[in-house]
Amino acid sequence: MRMNLYLTRSLSGLLKYPALFLLFLLLSGCGGGKTIKYYRAADIGRITRLAVMPIENLTSEKEAGERIRRTVIAELLSRGVDVIEPGEVTRVLKELKVSSVGSLSIEDIEKIGRELGVDAVITGSVIAYGTSRGINVSYPEVTVYLSLID
Repeated sequence: MRMNLYLTRSLSGLLKYPALFLLFLLLSGCGGGKTIKYYRAADIGRITRLAVMPIENLTSEKEAGERIRRTVIAELLSRGVDVIEPGEVTRVLKELKVSSVGSLSIEDIEKIGRELGVDAVITGSVIAYGTSRGINVSYPEVTVYLSLID
């Protein structure tokens, strides 16, 4: 099963799952309203162990993908989710000779998940990462696309 999440600028709804909502609210920063849309319902209650793949960086900000990955991992850990060490994920990617996570198919990601012994894998990309400046205030502006694949 695959669950896609996409963050944009206006808030029109809430997620069914408060932990995920809070995670993506944190990722969206303190700026104006955000939209969190989910495209396929998923029963994530049974997921207890996750791996977070390297996040593909589609921005000009050099470390945006790794920053988002660390934020996602930290937020999941703070909610009591068992997250595989990023080094273990990197080790498996090297063993499987994966050069780019952006080119992986769902079947490839499922195989990596089996290798790691996890219930699900989070993968995705950072589409925008920067700071918007208003008259008296600056705020982060982040757009992230994440997929939860089990």
